[in-house]
Formats: sequence, structure tokens, C-alpha cells
Amino acid sequence: MNRETQFFFIPYFVAVLYRRLPRQRLALATLLQVAIFLTIRGLILVLFKNNTNPDAFDAATPYEIHLKFNIVFLVTHYFGSVAYTVTCGGVALAVFFAFKQLSWFIQRSLVAYALPLLLLILVIGYLHETRVFLEIMPLLWLATIQAMHRLCTAREKGKG
Repeated sequence: MNRETQFFFIPYFVAVLYRRLPRQRLALATLLQVAIFLTIRGLILVLFKNNTNPDAFDAATPYEIHLKFNIVFLVTHYFGSVAYTVTCGGVALAVFFAFKQLSWFIQRSLVAYALPLLLLILVIGYLHETRVFLEIMPLLWLATIQAMHRLCTAREKGKG
């Protein structure tokens, strides 16, 4: 798990468990997650402070900007283009046409985790990294399948 993933898991955790856990327990669990994240991140920064990233967008930061690479990747690679077109189309279908019909868990998961992480990956990550698929794709496909099912069911009920 990398820093982007862990960073987005904290608000995702809160979004999914809000009103499902007592407020004190949710606040404590969230604070513990933030403390664990900050401890690990702090240790990494201290232990590897002399490491430099030759690909960093700004030499003072560890972050790389890959937007140009990702656009070229989408334009020149058939598999990448098809996978992301289908994914983005499915997410658009789920979000714009059937968002209210999606389960509360998928709604919160899309808003609090998948969409922000996907946007972040587009700019500072590599789209062709396997971990992007492993972390986001199952949720996006589940949302797409549920949205398509709900839209088709509503259409069938309208005919009958």
C-alpha cells in the first residue's frame, strides 16, 4: 500500500462507517488511522531523507507529474484506451444516471475513494500500473454492473 492509497483510505473509512459506528468510536478509530499514517510517513521521510527522486516534478518534493505520459499512453495503447474508456463510461453511467439507485456503500465508496484516487493517479501516477487496477477497478466495475442492472430493471418495469 502506498501513500496515495493510505491517504484516501482514511476519508473512505469515515464515509462508509459514518452513522454505523458510535461517534466516539469512529473518531477514535479515525484518529488512530491518522496517527499510524503520520508515524509511518514520518519514519519514511526520516529514514530516507537523503534519497532523491530524479523524476520528481519539483526537486524539493517526491512527487512526479505524469499527466503528459498518461495522455500519450491512452492515445497510443489499445488496451489502456479500451480499459479506461469502458471504466470511465461505466463510472459516468453509474454516477450520472443511476447514482441514487446505487447502494449506499457503493455511493460512498465512489465519492470518498475511487473517484478522488482515480483523478490523483491520472496526474501523479502511471495509469498502466497494475495496482491502480487492483485498488480501483473492482469497485468501479461493481458500480457499473449495479447501475446497468438497476437501469435495465427500471426500463423493463416501464414496458410491463
